[in-house]
This record gives sequence, C-alpha cells and structure tokens, in this order.
Amino acid sequence: MRDPGLPYQKRVSALRSCVQLYRPIGFQATLSFLKELAGPFHREEAALLRALDALSVSKDLRRAEFRSYAATRRAAKRRGRRSPHPDEQNPYKRRGHWYGAPREAALHALRLWRSDRPAALLASSDPVAEQVDLCVTACVAAGGPLTPAQRHLLATAVESLRARLRPGLWQDDRAAFFWTRDLLWIARLVEVAADAAAAETTSTSSWVLTANIRPLVESLAALVDYEADDWDWDAIEAGLNGTDAEDPHGWYDYPLAGTTTLRLELANDPGSIVTTVQVHHPPDQLLTARIETIMSMLARYQVIA
Repeated sequence: MRDPGLPYQKRVSALRSCVQLYRPIGFQATLSFLKELAGPFHREEAALLRALDALSVSKDLRRAEFRSYAATRRAAKRRGRRSPHPDEQNPYKRRGHWYGAPREAALHALRLWRSDRPAALLASSDPVAEQVDLCVTACVAAGGPLTPAQRHLLATAVESLRARLRPGLWQDDRAAFFWTRDLLWIARLVEVAADAAAAETTSTSSWVLTANIRPLVESLAALVDYEADDWDWDAIEAGLNGTDAEDPHGWYDYPLAGTTTLRLELANDPGSIVTTVQVHHPPDQLLTARIETIMSMLARYQVIA
C-alpha cells in the first residue's frame, strides 16, 4: 500500500481490504471516518498514507490493550481467580470502539446512519425504534453525553431488543432479525459515545442563590458560545419544579451544547433560598476556573436585572 510503484487504485483497494479485516465501527463508517481524518484518500496519496496510519494506530492500541488484559488475567489466575470479575472490562467484548478516538468515531457512525438508514429502520413506527432514535438524536446533539434519564431510556430499549432476538428468529423472520440486530448496533454506538464522553468530562459542584439560576445559565452558555434564550429558560424553570437535592433521582438535567457541551444538573434545596448545581464539562483548567468563578459570585450576590 505504501509502494508508490503500484497502481494507485490498487493501493486504495488494499486499504479497503485492510478495513475489511479491522472495521471497529463497521465497514462503510470506518472508510468514511478515515476520509474525515485523513482527507480524500481515494485520489490523494498523502491522504491515503494518513488514512493507513490512522487505521494502524487504532489497531496497535487495540493490540496493546489485549496484551495488557492477557497479562492481568494470567496474574489473576496465578492468585486462584479463574473467572474474570463481572465488573472487569473485557476488551474482547468491546464492540463499536475505535481505539484512540472512541467518541468521535461513534458519533461519526451515528451521523452517517442518520443520513442513510433511519427511514427504513423507523418506518414501522415501533416504539422501541423510536426510543433508540431519540437517544441517537440526543447523543449527536450533545456531542456524546447522555443524561441519566436518556441512559435509562437507552438501556430499556436495548433490553427490549435483546429479548426480541430469540432463538429461531433468523429462520422465522430474517427481516425482523436484521432490523433488530441493526438497532442494537446503533444503540451500542450511542453507548460508546456516551461512555467516552463521560470519561472525558469532570464536574464542578456548588450552590447558587435560586434567584440567580437564570444568570447562571446565561453566563455558562456564554462560555461555550451557546445562545440561551427564553425557550431554554422556560424548560429549566419547569424542570426545577419538584426537584430535591437530597433525592438522588430528584435532579434536573439540561445540556448547553456550543463549542463544547456543558451538562447542568440542578436541584432545589427545599426550605432554603439556594439551588445545588453540578456542571459536567471537559477537563480544561481555564474552563474550570471560569465556571468556579461564576458559581462563586452567584452564590454570594444576587443579580438584579
């Protein structure tokens, strides 16, 4: 493939053959993602070499994780633990994961699916398919993160789809088999994007005066160039009703998706004049300092419009 003496289309064909062997997000999506990373490799040699390097790096990272896992399992077996712990991550069962860029690759595959496949898969108006589509829409819009409610919706859909893949479905109804299998694959890509986004974020927590929630939202939105408007405020104001900071399930989630995504979790403290706030954001020191400054000011002083 790196030999400039070979016909160019033969080298491109060789890359496609490599993707047949290693296609972490599916064949077409992998080729499309390589084009996004490297450029038009089908006609530019420099882009072809970049695409090959990107694919090789991802595969090398995968091999390294396999070797690390094998060493960990050997050590555990020497200690008498023959079976992996249920919570132990097994890279051999990791599907839809592009090593080195899991969130970006999964989101790319989801965008590609939405442009090519949803009409066929969602034509039946199946409620489970609609749940998956809602999660895809939320995941793509937020750049990966899902709220706890969206995570629960996705898990419910996956459980329902797995129940449909009963023994014999392949023989009885192949269309239903492939339809269900494809939706499970899309749900898996959403999980990969959401998990990767969660691993990339950190949280800043504090409380602010309840009267300052709107200035808080507007100030945080400005940090990421998100234009918060009355629609955002109406949604947050309605969502805050009935929240309780002492109840783990009594919080309200709201994303601010601009140049990056901030995910707000808010809950009132009944009987007080404050609201507890958690802001989930990328681990950027400058961004963290700005968020902390905004929250500190709005905890001390009431903003008068």
